[in-house]
Amino acid sequence: MTDKAAAKIQQPYKMTDRDRADVDRYFERARTKPAAPKMKLEAKGRDVKLRFLPLGAHDGDRDAGTVTAARLTNAFGGCDLESAEALVTGLLQMAPRVDGKPSELQANRMLAMVSDLAPADAHEAVLITQMVATHEAIMSAHRKLAHCETVTQQDSNGRLLNQLQRTYAAQLEALSKYRNRGKQEVRVVHQHVNVSANQAVVGINARHQGGGVPDNSKEQPHEGNARTIEHDPTEPMPSALETHARAVPQSTG
Repeated sequence: MTDKAAAKIQQPYKMTDRDRADVDRYFERARTKPAAPKMKLEAKGRDVKLRFLPLGAHDGDRDAGTVTAARLTNAFGGCDLESAEALVTGLLQMAPRVDGKPSELQANRMLAMVSDLAPADAHEAVLITQMVATHEAIMSAHRKLAHCETVTQQDSNGRLLNQLQRTYAAQLEALSKYRNRGKQEVRVVHQHVNVSANQAVVGINARHQGGGVPDNSKEQPHEGNARTIEHDPTEPMPSALETHARAVPQSTG
């Protein structure tokens, strides 16, 4: 390799303005969100020992132990330390296996997912832990479905995948309902109707041409209750004087 080619490879990457904005948002999130705990798995035979210590810390460091307890309980909604350890044990049982032992990398990823979903209390911590375990089972079913060799295996893994996806959707709905308990949602919908001058003129012309609101002025709904006056054409009509005389009662004086 020539010196010119080597110098070209060793040149640092030059960030663009968009790159810098992405990096700034990343560091802002990292600064404000709680740090996820990290676990170290030590396998001794069939037993697996968990260690939760910050990077660079050693066993017996009191401050490191305090930080570990704080991060672990914060990740599970502030529940008791023993409850958090029990939930971590449940996650380990669902983590993929490497040489018969839980994968440390995958276990820490699952723990980070729980921390990112940010349970607010012990109830949410239990439900979110189950959701993460269900998600891991879904991905495992996806892998099995992609490597099926027979139609029977394909049908079986397909049904399992469908059931797991439905389970995750139900868990997500339950979490949403629990988080929104007691909250009333009010939706205000605004509808704006814009009518231009040309549209108004067209509407007026259509009304004059019979295309607008029908004219009901000729209708007389009281006609059904009106009395009908009938007269025999063979009899002469009474005069106004006779009609007035009939209406005035005669004195019996």
